[in-house]
Amino acid sequence: MQTRLVELGFVTLRVNYLAARNVSASPFVVPVSPEQVASDICITVGYLRQQPFVKKGAINVMGWSFGASGALQSLGRSPSRDPVQADAVVAYYPECSLIQQKWDLQVPVLVLVGSVDNITPLRKCNWLFRGIPEDRLTIREYDDAHHCFDMSGLPSETQYQWGTIGYNETAAKSAWLEVTKSLRK
Repeated sequence: MQTRLVELGFVTLRVNYLAARNVSASPFVVPVSPEQVASDICITVGYLRQQPFVKKGAINVMGWSFGASGALQSLGRSPSRDPVQADAVVAYYPECSLIQQKWDLQVPVLVLVGSVDNITPLRKCNWLFRGIPEDRLTIREYDDAHHCFDMSGLPSETQYQWGTIGYNETAAKSAWLEVTKSLRK
């Protein structure tokens, strides 16, 4: 995806919250909190805002699964940081139960989830998204799509003890169109 974004003219910078702390993760055992990821995102966005080659007003944050949780967490204020100064946020199948607070949403957010995702089901996000105006939050739920539905290297369905993942070409293509429409250029 990073290559495709660069081809569209976007500068991309991947926040690797695990490597930054010299830790590794196994499925659903991540030794980093969403707040730590949110802080990393805020620092990174601050860095990008200082770069002369980065267009101000067009800094987007994208995250997948746990990273999406951190991206959503970054939208809120914490005792140690202000909300991220991004212009749009895209969250692929976030784990909303890990997010620690609601926020006063000031930027557009796009959430992309699979209808049969049994790892991070959309219903876990209901409390977080309740009351947010439609002009700030877009949720797209894709039929017959599992967790990791946009990962083309996966088979269509693989079951693990913690849930099911799988690529869904139709959902992935539709989500990509939504992403390209929602990002700030």
